[in-house]
Formats: sequence, structure tokens, C-alpha cells
Amino acid sequence: MAQRITGYIRVSGDSQHGNDQDGAPRQRRAVEQWAKKNKKTVTEWIEDLGVSGTLELAQRPGLSRLLDSLHPPGILVIEKCDRLARDLIAGELIIRMLAKAGWKVISAETGADLTASETPTSILMRQMQGAFAEFDRRNIVGRLRLAREQKRNATGRCEGRKPFADAKTLSRIKVLSRKRDGKKPTLQWIADQLNSENIPTASGKCWTRGLIHHFAR
Repeated sequence: MAQRITGYIRVSGDSQHGNDQDGAPRQRRAVEQWAKKNKKTVTEWIEDLGVSGTLELAQRPGLSRLLDSLHPPGILVIEKCDRLARDLIAGELIIRMLAKAGWKVISAETGADLTASETPTSILMRQMQGAFAEFDRRNIVGRLRLAREQKRNATGRCEGRKPFADAKTLSRIKVLSRKRDGKKPTLQWIADQLNSENIPTASGKCWTRGLIHHFAR
């Protein structure tokens, strides 16, 4: 019976595993290179795409499936320590759970077996790797938060749905909304006027009375 070799891939955000991103493919290559170097064959792959390394096991579908079927034990290969977890405590719990079930956890980057020994020195080194991963995660979160705040201060908004119209279009809606001969134009008339003038919404679609309702109440 072939030895069970499981490759594990995890990326935090959806944008990291799209067609133009290298997160997941890079991790797969690292695992495959380790397997080739050590004359092993990856027998199964599990993935947690768009899953934060700080989440608990119950919120990681891929890793949860593995932990539900630990027999027979094998080797779990990850690109590096922070792919398993970016939280020190979470990472330790996962490694100890796998080790107790007879599994090895290999970092393809260093070739180290994270479950090889439970001596004080090996535990310290493993925890240091986890601590650095958590420190790096917090730095990234801090930089992203600062960038969002700077963009919000500069543009007035950041993230969320795009507005239905830009300032020029809003000005045109205001003009079309004025009373004519003492009568206020209908929302449908305003929408028809914008469409006839080839003024699209922010999404590029046609105007409807429902959209106009947001601006011409």
C-alpha cells in the first residue's frame, strides 16, 4: 500500500487564488518539489482557499476533512509553517493533534519535520516560527488598515459597493428633477432621459425608476 502523502494548500483571501494570482500554484509547486526531491508521490491534496490561518479548525473545510480521517497516518506537506496556521496557539494544537495520530508534518521550504521531536529545543524552534508568522500577519493587517484609512481620507470612501453615479451624473439628475410648469417629473421620465442621453449607471447598466428613487426623492 502506497504511503499516504497529503499536500495542504491554504490562502487567506479569494484574490490570492484567482487566475492571475500565484499563491495556491506556488504552494503546490513547493510541495511537489519536496516530493520529487524525496522520491515521494503526493497521494491526495486538500485545500482551504480563501480561509484565514487564524480561523479555528471547524471553519477550515479542507483541514477538518483530514482530521476526520486520520487513519492510516501519513505525511502532511505544507509550503511553510504559516500555511498551517498564522496563530501560534492554533498551529501548536494542529501539530500536536496530528503527531498524536502518528502523522508527520513537513515544511517543504526547510524540509523540517515539525512533529519530529518534542524536546524543549524543538518545541521552542517550532513556536518561534509560529510566533514570527503571527507577528507577520499582524503587521500585514496593520499596513492594510493604514492604507484603507489613507484612501478613505483622500477619496471619502474605501471598499464597499460602488456608488450608483458620479458627481456629474448626480448634477444631471438634479437638473432633470426640477419642476416643469409646476409639476415634478416622474422617476421613470428621469430614467428615460438619462438613458436617451447615453449616461450609464456606475455598473454600466440602464437607469430604472428604482435607481432614480435614491437621488430624486
